[in-house]
Amino acid sequence: MTNLPCAEEILMHNDYDVPGEGFVMLDMVDQLIEYEQGQLSATEEETLFQHLVDTGMAWQLQGHYGRTAQRMLGDGRIKSPFTVVADSRSDEDIQRIADAYSPPDEDV
Repeated sequence: MTNLPCAEEILMHNDYDVPGEGFVMLDMVDQLIEYEQGQLSATEEETLFQHLVDTGMAWQLQGHYGRTAQRMLGDGRIKSPFTVVADSRSDEDIQRIADAYSPPDEDV
């Protein structure tokens, strides 16, 4: 099983050669660290996890982030970046599309 990066490791692997990208990543790392230390308000936490889901990072970080994002999606606290519009597609087609955009299952 591959070890996924924690917030501090993301900072160490940042590519500072891309103008402006380092500052965005530093802000994200600061937010992740503040989250891990319990320093974010509920609104800030929702904003953070919405960003993690929108960018796909929720599924690339440690399992806790993906599980928390999935719980927030289920509770309606954050929204999926993908919306399936029911039109003339069959139920099977709609389910196949939804499954394609679901986060990966976590190993327990």
